[in-house]
Formats: sequence, C-alpha cells, structure tokens
Amino acid sequence: MKSLVFLGCSQSGSSKDAIEAAKRLGFTTALLTDRHGFLHRRDDFPYVDRMVLVDLKDPWRVEEQVRSLIEEGLDVSAVVSFTDAHVREAARLSRKLGMPYQTVEAIERMQDKIILRECLREAPYSVPFQIVKAHHEVPSLTLDLPIVVKSPRSTGSKDVLFAASRSEFERHVAGLRARYPDGDVLVEAYVPGTQYLVEAVVHQGQVYVAAIVEQVVTFGQRFIVTGYSLRPSIPWKLAAAVEDMVTDICQRTGMKTGAFHTEFRWSGGGCRVIEVNPRISGAAMNRLIEHAYGFNLAEQTLRSLFGDTPDVSPRNSKCVYACYLTVNKSGYLKKVTGRRRARRVSGVREVFIKPRKNAYLTPPLSMGKRYAYVIAEADTERQARAAAEKAASHIRFHLRSGKTRRKGAVARKRRS
Repeated sequence: MKSLVFLGCSQSGSSKDAIEAAKRLGFTTALLTDRHGFLHRRDDFPYVDRMVLVDLKDPWRVEEQVRSLIEEGLDVSAVVSFTDAHVREAARLSRKLGMPYQTVEAIERMQDKIILRECLREAPYSVPFQIVKAHHEVPSLTLDLPIVVKSPRSTGSKDVLFAASRSEFERHVAGLRARYPDGDVLVEAYVPGTQYLVEAVVHQGQVYVAAIVEQVVTFGQRFIVTGYSLRPSIPWKLAAAVEDMVTDICQRTGMKTGAFHTEFRWSGGGCRVIEVNPRISGAAMNRLIEHAYGFNLAEQTLRSLFGDTPDVSPRNSKCVYACYLTVNKSGYLKKVTGRRRARRVSGVREVFIKPRKNAYLTPPLSMGKRYAYVIAEADTERQARAAAEKAASHIRFHLRSGKTRRKGAVARKRRS
C-alpha cells in the first residue's frame, strides 16, 4: 500500500487534519516527530500507522530514517509537512528521493521575510520597508512612523513588534539583535485597514483561491488574531484584487506546486501584503473552511501533489465565525469549565480546548498561546459571530500559581 511520510505534526489543527486526510485517500501514514510526549499518548493518534522519534532539526537523521522506512518495505510516495518548521525540508527530501514535492525554492523565498520583500519590491501590493543590518551599531530609520519591526524568520506573530516612536524602534531592534546576534532586522511601514487572509493552492503553476477570510486582530504585546470570519460571497473588487495578488506572488516566488497563505490588509482600495507563508494556515483554518465551504483544503492539497486538479468550489452557503480564547494571567491549569454550555449555544459547530490539566498558560506573545476556539455558523456574519462569542464567554480557564492556589483566572475573549 502507498504511504506518506509526514515531518512533524501538532496535536490539533491543519497538520493533524492532513494526516487524517491521507488516511481517507487510502495511504498508510508514518509520522516522524521530535515530541516525546506523542509516543506516550499514542492513542491520541489513531490515524498515524507508524510513529518514529527523530531529531527533525537534523536533516541527515531525517533522511536516514526515511531511507530506513523504505528499506523496511514501506512504499513511500512522498515526504510532506504541513508545519512551518519542516515544510522546506520535506519538499527538499521528497525531491531528492524522486517523489512529488512542493516547490523548494518558492518555500525558501517565502520563509525568509527579507528575501520575500525583495521579490515583491516592485509589486503594487507591497509596502515600504527597510533592512537594518546585523552589525550596524546605530540603527537608522528611513520610514515614517508607526512601523513594524520583525525578525526575518518570525512565524505566528513571534518577533513581530509595533513601534510608534523612535525609542520603541531602537528598543525592538536591540531586543531582536540580542536574540539573533547575526541576523538582520526587517522594518516595514505599518498599514491600517481591515486584515484578511487568503488560502491558495498552486497546481501546475495555476493558482486556486480556496478562501478569503476576514481576521479580527487584537493588539496587546503582539498582533494576535482572535477571530476569523468566512462568508459565502466576497465583494467583487476585493475578490479580483486578491486573485491578481496571489497570482503575481506565485509568479514572483516561482511557486509551481504547493499551498500558501497570504495575510494582507485592505487599505486605500487595494491589498497590502503583511506576510506570505508556504503552507496552509495552522490551528483551526482547515476545519473552518470545511464548515464554511464543504471541502477539506488539506485533502485537496495532497490531491494536487499527486496530479489531481484541486476542487475548491464551495458546496455550502453559510457564514462561519471562529472565536479564539486567550488568558490574561499566567498559571497552571486546574480545570476548564463551560464546554457543555458553549456547545449548547445555537449555531455552534465545534468547541476545542487545547491545553491539558497542569499545563502552564500565559498571555499571548504568539499565536501558539491561543488556548481554545469556538466555531459557529449562521445565515449572516453578525449572527455567526454573536453565537461564537456567546459560546466562548461560557468557557473559563481556572488557573493556579506555581506556589499557591488562588482564584482561577478567567479566559479573556479579546476583541478588536
């Protein structure tokens, strides 16, 4: 039987959905992971036929393990990954082994934010930017304030910092230099406007837009997306601009096969790119699209890899909203209450709680610190959002400090 080897997986989200999709497509599945806990919770992964512990940061070890699986008789059709950390290595290794692969060079261009900005420099949807070199003692600022300061390798809002003053700019640059001593720093103009995300699949050089999702962004210490809204119809001007933008991104980066998503803001009647990532969005995005439009984007991405034209035509016509929850204090999780009440709210389709008992929770400094979500659907966007937020208001994370028990901290449903 044909097999797929997956590099890395989260305990939930699109990377998990992709392995489940592979099973539905008739593949046996092998997961190479560096998370020891997964092997101890093997029953949590019934869709994984073979799980192997390996250092995913060591390309030689990964390749050795894949070749070992092949020598044992596993009929490996491809090496794939739906996680940011391993998508490039999966594509590189699959190409080296003569198997279907996502365009390696395009992944590399998208993952380095400075290289990506250079690729998009002349594009109408790009934003003004500058590069602060690693070893320049006094950073100069040539852009108008406010600005956004980034590490070129940041993901999930980590190391993405807002600066409204010269002193904030200098402080953020110093902080990133301390963390990444030999790395340059990317500085971009801050663009106001409604934020969106577009999911796309590239098949034989042709771009297929799977979803345009409006985002609700909460600005605290980081830019954290706490709400996603999908609707059955998109204004034609926005849809046309997005189609032109993603097609141009595909051409400029050289993407021929694979999936990518672009975050952008609709500003001044046009798109302005925030970032591009060479994979499906993580967390609940695949589930959200399936609830809204009736197709599984992870499955369509795998089908495309093996030559089938992706079918991303909507089957449903409902408005769907996902509301994410964070905490406003740090502590160890004692318990979560309100799940049943949340599920009973009319229109709610899914309630997911990520952390386990005794996990240490913190306020969000990255997208990975969102600890639960609720997905709801309705006939209108307003109704879907109201249902999701009502359900989310019932969910409470009860925390204790590291030394003494105290009143539980309540999960804060952040609003834009």
